[in-house]
Amino acid sequence: MTDDEFFAILRENHGLYARTARAISEKYQIDYSRMAVYERASRSPEVLNEIRESAIDTAEAGMNELAADPDKDIKFKACQFILKTLGKKRGYVERTEVSPVDPDGNAVQPIININVIRTKKEIDDSL
Repeated sequence: MTDDEFFAILRENHGLYARTARAISEKYQIDYSRMAVYERASRSPEVLNEIRESAIDTAEAGMNELAADPDKDIKFKACQFILKTLGKKRGYVERTEVSPVDPDGNAVQPIININVIRTKKEIDDSL
């Protein structure tokens, strides 16, 4: 199998190694592993990067189609995902805020537990 044939199959499978290995095994009636795909693809990082970017473009286009879906639940979830990922630069991020007071206004003292892990030899030496 030539490099052109290999990368065509990798491209058809959106850069997914396991799917590509199965496709090669089926097409050429040989045993081709996921690791073999990884190793061969890794020798051409520029081609691999182009395939991955293309896969991301396809996923982005699909997500944008879902954002325009008339079903409000689907549209909401797609928009939410787009904003959480692509909208970070505009401040659309999910974060957890820690407050020094509880809902009743009482001060909250953090409790920190530190567990010391020692080897059996360290324990024996300390005895």
